Amino acid sequence: MHRGRQHVLQSHHIFPRARIRDVHGRCEVNEIANRAFIGGGTNRWFSHTPPSEYLPGVVKERGEEALVAQCVPLDQALWQLDNYPRFLAYRRAELVKAINGFLDGL
Repeated sequence: MHRGRQHVLQSHHIFPRARIRDVHGRCEVNEIANRAFIGGGTNRWFSHTPPSEYLPGVVKERGEEALVAQCVPLDQALWQLDNYPRFLAYRRAELVKAINGFLDGL
């Protein structure tokens, strides 16, 4: 069994608040489409790093499935800070599909 803060599941801002809060409103920064669930140690390691810098490493280490499982787009253009609104639109739609698929399976 894993114990300690390093192993606690945390809600991670995919696009770090510090990188986008001056451009986007608080609701848009904190919305569910900008959140992923990861371990505490990983969350601290990513810290304020933009997704364009850390997501390629996730794909290299864990494969595309790691992103697909959390409905994160594979299109690297959507990982750029300037494309945050497009990222949110994509991820909102994918989260809805995933939730509906789960509910349909019940």
